[in-house]
Amino acid sequence: MTVDLEDPPMAKKAKRVEGPTRKKPGPEPSGRLPVALTVKGSPEWKEWIEEGAKFCLTDVSKLVDIAVTRYLKEQGFTNTRPER
Repeated sequence: MTVDLEDPPMAKKAKRVEGPTRKKPGPEPSGRLPVALTVKGSPEWKEWIEEGAKFCLTDVSKLVDIAVTRYLKEQGFTNTRPER
């Protein structure tokens, strides 16, 4: 019978990969509002909504705010919209 007296191989720690990391949730910097909505879309859709906002002389956030407010009102939603 043969007995191996060498130390068994040890697991190696995973190497830390450099690059972007997810932002950890925490308090917002003073004076900044938290992100309330993120919308994913194709580059073409993004361009379309940006052009629509420009056409309405506003930015995308305000355009979405107006659109959601009008849609909810049309659907019969009666809660008062809080300040953004």
